Amino acid sequence: LSSLLYVLELCSDHMVKDDPLMVPDGDFHPNILNSIVFILSAWMQLNTFAVNYCGRPFTQPLLDNKPLWYTLLGSWVALVLVSLDVIPPLRSILQLVPLPATGAFRFKLLAVLFANLGGAWAIEQVARWAQ
Repeated sequence: LSSLLYVLELCSDHMVKDDPLMVPDGDFHPNILNSIVFILSAWMQLNTFAVNYCGRPFTQPLLDNKPLWYTLLGSWVALVLVSLDVIPPLRSILQLVPLPATGAFRFKLLAVLFANLGGAWAIEQVARWAQ
């Protein structure tokens, strides 16, 4: 929740107030808000799969489950590339807007993403230890 609130605050300076295209039940129009929320929610779903994967003794360890591991890794890399706007056609396919290149916006976003991964992993480790 704190990650979401932080990225919403981060993109608030780059949103147009009273934008007529931002209608809750209207047609989809890419903007900074829905682009950031998509990136963060996709990242959080990947984190959930990764940290909640049990491994031994119930299933094989995550690194031994090659299809799942490569899917997670590839998706994380794709989201980092989209966040840095390294591959504009990928951003266009996903219907995302270019993120602001001014200041440290992109790097703050990446810091939130990786902090979210670290935080999810740490909470899972504490929960497993407390069982």
